Amino acid sequence: MCNPCLADFMETPKDLTKYCNKCGSFLVSEKETCLSCRDSPLLEHVDFVLPLHSYRLWKKEILFYWKILGNRSFSPVIAKMYAEVLERFFFGIALVPIPPRPGKIRKTGWDQIDEITKILSLNKKHKISNLLKRVSRRQQKKMNRQERLDTIGRVYALKDGIKDLPSKVVLIDDIMTTGATLESCALVLKEGGVKEVYALCLFIGS
Repeated sequence: MCNPCLADFMETPKDLTKYCNKCGSFLVSEKETCLSCRDSPLLEHVDFVLPLHSYRLWKKEILFYWKILGNRSFSPVIAKMYAEVLERFFFGIALVPIPPRPGKIRKTGWDQIDEITKILSLNKKHKISNLLKRVSRRQQKKMNRQERLDTIGRVYALKDGIKDLPSKVVLIDDIMTTGATLESCALVLKEGGVKEVYALCLFIGS
């Protein structure tokens, strides 16, 4: 990225009052909750999502080059952004990465969320709690909206042997589109005893 685009991309939220207090989308009214979350709420078990960017224009290319083409040079930059926001708004809360589908790392050699959390773990301020496993191999990107919503509660599970869960966690993911992934993970975590589930994402889709 050129320096102006990098500066724009590295800009992170300083004040949450302009964001929906549920899904984190940018508010266009004086209401604390966006119209979608008021009319047809999906995130029943997620307490708050904070996305850093809207998934549009040139920023869509970043996810493509990073996630799809495997340009891992973006990883340290994205991890730095996450670290700043975590210290600002979620300090001391355990981080729970969204796990990849079974076999992905063996097939591709890496997973973008796994890599981000490994970088974050180098900073002793961030505790990584790998509490979840994915039990479905089907790719989310190959599902339509309704199919994604129908997967809630059936794609993720607690890892075997997990007993003492933290009271608060922050889910780490790259993009929220329908919110089905975050809601499915939050449902599992709260059924396991977690009291508050937040989420930090790089992008929010339209």
